[in-house]
Amino acid sequence: MIFKLIRKLENSGDLKKLTDAGLISTKLYMYRDVYMEYDKNIRLGMTKMQALHVTSIEMKISDAMVYRAKNLMEA
Repeated sequence: MIFKLIRKLENSGDLKKLTDAGLISTKLYMYRDVYMEYDKNIRLGMTKMQALHVTSIEMKISDAMVYRAKNLMEA
């Protein structure tokens, strides 16, 4: 799962180094934040579709963007 790898890199400090070097896009941080919000909503007991829609409203982005972030982080 990509999300676990990102957390591991973040905890070690390597994620910032890779971002500063230009090897990882800053968009990854946005996808991470969107996924964390989506995951929070899932843990609150929402269905996947409810969590997706509520996350899109909370983050002020489209449902498609939430879906894209979810798929990337769960790959």
